[in-house]
Formats: sequence, C-alpha cells, structure tokens
Amino acid sequence: MWYRPGPRANALAGKDHRGAIGDLAAAARLWASIAGAGAALGTACGPSPPPPHGPPRSGAAAQVAPAPTGQDTTVQGIVRYVGSRESAQPILVAGGSNLALVGDLAAELRRLEGAEVLVGGPPLANPRLVPPRAVNVSRYEIVSVAGSRPVVGKVDRWQGRLWLVRVADTLELLAAPADLASRLGAKVFVLGPVDAGRIRVTSYGVLREPPP
Repeated sequence: MWYRPGPRANALAGKDHRGAIGDLAAAARLWASIAGAGAALGTACGPSPPPPHGPPRSGAAAQVAPAPTGQDTTVQGIVRYVGSRESAQPILVAGGSNLALVGDLAAELRRLEGAEVLVGGPPLANPRLVPPRAVNVSRYEIVSVAGSRPVVGKVDRWQGRLWLVRVADTLELLAAPADLASRLGAKVFVLGPVDAGRIRVTSYGVLREPPP
C-alpha cells in the first residue's frame, strides 16, 4: 500500500498485470548475465546522526539483511505481479525478462507494485513454473517510488514524538498523518525532504503491518 497524507489516507493500488511472460531465451540471457553477482545492498537514504534523546534502538530497528554469499545474485527492475490479487505472485521486470520473487520478503515486495527495486538472494527455479526463474529474496533496496528515493524503517514513538528507526540512524517524522502515527512497529517507506535528522512526510507506504 502506498499512501499520501490528507483528510483521509488513500491507498494507491496498482492494477493487476497479466499477459505474456518474456520468452525463455531472454530470461536465460538475463540469468547468465546476473548469475554469481553478490553485491551487498545499500540503504535508501544517506546517513543522518541520531537525535540525542531518540527512541530506544534495542529491538526497534529493522533487521539487518543477511550478507550475500557466493551463490547469491542481484538484479534491479520494476515490481509487478501476475495473477489475481488473492494469489498474485510478485515478479521483477528487468531488461525485458521476468523473475519471480519468492521467500519471506516477497510479501513486502508485493506492496511495492510499480516501484524500482534492487533485490538479492539465491537463484532458484520458480515453484509456479512461470516465469521459470526466481530469486529467493533475502534483502532488497527500494531504488525509486514515483521517481523519488524513499527511506525505510520502523515507526516508533518516544517522548511524545514520532520516529523512523533505521539500521544506521533515527529520523524524526514531521507532519505524519494520523494513520501513519497509529502504526507503531510497522515497517514503512517514507518520501519527503530530510534535514537535520528529520524527515517531513509527503507520502508513505506500509511494507509490513505492526506486530499483533
């Protein structure tokens, strides 16, 4: 889901993407060009120093992704999905070919329909057969949402203020809509200008709902 602040938060849902999957020859050429790559993924925003009295860091920051192995691959493209919304599979459209996105992080990527992402993880055959190739995503980076690069973290409240807790730092969330402020513990991406350890929310999306 992707939201913009206003009197009521409106989810911008992508349309189902159906149609022909890229031919196997193109997929094979793409796979050959990316197989064996193991570049680690960076963060979605430059470092900002944490505030002097920021929220507790223990257990609040987003989990650090596993380090890539020699068998991992990385590939960049646009997130789409195939099938009905109830059983849709997220795919990555890259260079005219498609790769299925599987694993625990696939549910987050499914919420990024239309965004440009860089994913990494072990290559494998797609259990659903089409497209034939897949990546068991162990880590990913959001490169662009609607032409802008977001920051990613977990929502927390500390001393009456709202924060976005990241692996490297903590940003105070300014002008956050009520729906975002109510999602303590949720993993989100946020778009907006960053200045002096603060980010003014212009839009945001929920990648993982708060724990029950």
